[in-house]
Order: sequence, then C-alpha cells, then structure tokens
Amino acid sequence: KLNKKNMKQLLIIILQLAVVCSVNAQNYYPQLDGTYIENYDGDTFKCSVLVVSEKRGVDFERKIMTIRLLNVDTYEINKKSQNYEENKKAFEAKKLVRELLENGKIEIYPKYKDHYGRFVCEVYPSRSLESLKQILESKNLTTGKYTEMKVKKPRIIYYQK
Repeated sequence: KLNKKNMKQLLIIILQLAVVCSVNAQNYYPQLDGTYIENYDGDTFKCSVLVVSEKRGVDFERKIMTIRLLNVDTYEINKKSQNYEENKKAFEAKKLVRELLENGKIEIYPKYKDHYGRFVCEVYPSRSLESLKQILESKNLTTGKYTEMKVKKPRIIYYQK
C-alpha cells in the first residue's frame, strides 16, 4: 500500500533517475573505433573513423576526425615561452601518443565538440585498460592544468552541416 511518505520517496527516485538519464543522453556521442593518422602534440591527434553515411547507396564511409583529449593538457611543441625541460616533455608526449595510437584500433568516447570543432574525448589505445590521459599523467608528461578539483565543464555544441 502506498502512503504519502512512500509516494514521496518514489517520486524523488523517479526524478533523480530522469535527471541522470537526461544529462548522460545530452553530453555523450556513441563510442567510436578509430585508426591513427597523425598528431601534432600530445593532446590532439587526427584519426579516421567508420561512420554511417548520409549519401544514397553507401552504408558507411570513412571520416577524418580531430580529437582533443578530455581534461588533458600537454606542453606545446617549440613554444618559446617554455623552458628546455617543458619542450622536452612536449616532444616525449607527442612521441608516446604516436607510438600508442599507431598500433591498432583506438577506442574513442566523444563527450562534446569544442569551439575549434574538435571532438573532446576519452581515448584508450589498442588493448589498453588505461586511458591516454592516465598514461600521460603517469609518465609526468602533462602540464597539470587540469586537476580533479578543476575539471572542465563540457560545452555542448551539436554538429550541423
């Protein structure tokens, strides 16, 4: 038998579930498998993905995506304001990312598109249980710009032709 107290608790649970479901559905694209193409630095790279085609008579087509790692910042390549150690870390991050991504399928979990049109994603190299973010942080190749207390809030921009 549902009394007022039980009805109120049930309503609260339903509202909480609705909020969680709507937030998750809004902010995330489907998981993709990519093939590495190139990277300029340690936190941005290009890959090709197989997607459902919008062309008539074609089921799938390859698209090139520019990926920015979620909440990861590596040092810039040849930035004059950086010291020798930071420039060295920039090249090490670039090399490590290339080595990890060029050896098989990349698991890509897009979260949103940034103002440059890049997909901001969680990325897992082929056959890895650790994300690219975790690997770069464990090797001390990030700037530390993003911390657990300062996680970047997603800015949702829907892709339109």
